[in-house]
Amino acid sequence: LKELIIIALGSLFLSLVLNGLLIPLFMAKGSAIANLSALGFGALAQIFTAYKKLNFKFHINYVLRLFGAITMIVLIAYFSTLLTAINWSLRIVIVAAISLLIGILFKLLNIQQLFSFYSSNTELEK
Repeated sequence: LKELIIIALGSLFLSLVLNGLLIPLFMAKGSAIANLSALGFGALAQIFTAYKKLNFKFHINYVLRLFGAITMIVLIAYFSTLLTAINWSLRIVIVAAISLLIGILFKLLNIQQLFSFYSSNTELEK
C-alpha cells in the first residue's frame, strides 16, 4: 500500500508539473498530454511494483503486442480527428470498432471468450 501511495503522489506531482509547462504552450492539448503522461507513468509504475512484489512473470511478447496495439489505437484516434466531415459520435464508434479489431488481430482479445462472456451475461439477465 505504501508503494501505491508513493506512485499516486508521483503521478500527481508529474501531472502538476507537466500541466504547468504544457498548458501555456498548447492549452487543452497540453493538458491532455500532461495527464496522459502522468497516468501512463502511474500505470507503468504500478505494473512494475506488482511485478516485483507479486513475482509476476514478464512476457515480453505480450507486452510488445500490447504496446503496438495501444500505439496504433492512439494514432487512429488522433487521425480520426482530421475527418471533420464525419460526425464526432460516428468517429467514436469507428475508432471503437477498429480498436476491437486491432485487439483481436494482435491476439489480445479472444473472440470465443468475448462471445462466451456475452452469452453468460445475457443468461444472468433472464
